[in-house]
Amino acid sequence: SLDPPLVVIAPARTSRTWPRLRELGRFCVNVLAEDQTDLSVAFARSGADKFAGVPWRSSRTGQPVLEGVVAWIDCELWAEYD
Repeated sequence: SLDPPLVVIAPARTSRTWPRLRELGRFCVNVLAEDQTDLSVAFARSGADKFAGVPWRSSRTGQPVLEGVVAWIDCELWAEYD
């Protein structure tokens, strides 16, 4: 959607990250560079500390912006659909 600008995410019902994102009401979408495949794989795994050893900085709203990403989008939870 362009007006308002919206991003869709589709977490698994079993996601342990999603309840935390719902609670915070904010998240940051990091668009990874072509050479960041290992980082993508690390974040796709469940159970581990996804940010361990990953350099990042805070966005204006305090969300993690990963080092070296092509782009990032600071997001606020707008709606939730089952």
